[in-house]
Amino acid sequence: MANDLGIGTIEIPPGVDKYQAASGADIGIIFFISVMVKLALIAAGVWAMINIFLAAFSYFSSKGDPGTYQKTAQSLTNTVIGLVLLISLYTIVAIVGLVFFGDAGYILNPTLQPVPGL
Repeated sequence: MANDLGIGTIEIPPGVDKYQAASGADIGIIFFISVMVKLALIAAGVWAMINIFLAAFSYFSSKGDPGTYQKTAQSLTNTVIGLVLLISLYTIVAIVGLVFFGDAGYILNPTLQPVPGL
């Protein structure tokens, strides 16, 4: 049908094809998205932790400078907002999985079915 619309075909991204073949179904792209979401959550969590440590160091080494206190407060506020967005992302992905696939963990924790003979 895509060729009829002049769009062409969509090739499977590199790396997804091995999961696609192993599952025997179209879960490969879901597994790929799951890995990317988890990787983004881990990277953002580490970044938030680093920001909190840097803000604490800045606060303790400010020597009473009000400008530094304000920068530190802004940095901590932005970090907390970022953490709230991370939790929201995780929740939104679970809701999308629940609405479209009937399972909140479908995208977050996909299961690959064993292929006979492997």
